[in-house]
Amino acid sequence: MLLGMVEFQMNLYRLFEGILSGYITSGEQKEEELVFYDDFEVFKGWNQYREGKIEQSSNVAYKGTHSLKKYKFGDPNGGFKKLPKKINRKEVERIIFSGWIYRPSEQVGTEGYVDRLAIEDENFNGYGFFAGHNGKLAIEKRAKGNPETLKEVEWKPIEEEWYQFKFIIGNDKLDLYIYNKEGNEVGKTEGVVGDEYDLFDRVVVHGGYVYYVDCIEVKVVKSPLSQ
Repeated sequence: MLLGMVEFQMNLYRLFEGILSGYITSGEQKEEELVFYDDFEVFKGWNQYREGKIEQSSNVAYKGTHSLKKYKFGDPNGGFKKLPKKINRKEVERIIFSGWIYRPSEQVGTEGYVDRLAIEDENFNGYGFFAGHNGKLAIEKRAKGNPETLKEVEWKPIEEEWYQFKFIIGNDKLDLYIYNKEGNEVGKTEGVVGDEYDLFDRVVVHGGYVYYVDCIEVKVVKSPLSQ
């Protein structure tokens, strides 16, 4: 009888463990949602912004055979693409905007030497960053597309190879991380206050010329308690 009771308890424990494991796994799956992704193999939905020029290019690619090429005219000119849905930062734990950038070394002179991307609203208000090939890295606020530097730090620019950016919009703070192609962190700026704008509906490629962007994505992370 004692053996039967032990076996019953073990089975009950395994059942509870399975239910708990399933709940945690489900929660983890629901916590992070991919809202937007573009690898530029099909160039669709992109629009010119101000005097900027963007196009699909097969010159270089991080993945596949194509990327977005930003060329002609510096900031704030560029291009944009709308997200499938609006994101309200107050309804999520954080927004993660990431992707890959390639800067040819011959395009690091006195003009157009800054790689700049952002998440913005229909009036081009929002937040983003710049990776300058003058050794400066910064988080920016955009007001009607025009930039304002919120915090600037130094970094060692990467040229002639792909590097990754990860820009995080929290509830009221902004963080930026830069990684080389091996996944090593090569630059960052954290804890920047930026709480003026809450709604976002597009990604924007601003900045200088010529540089390339590939495999960009926008994810939202929700607290499990909000599900």
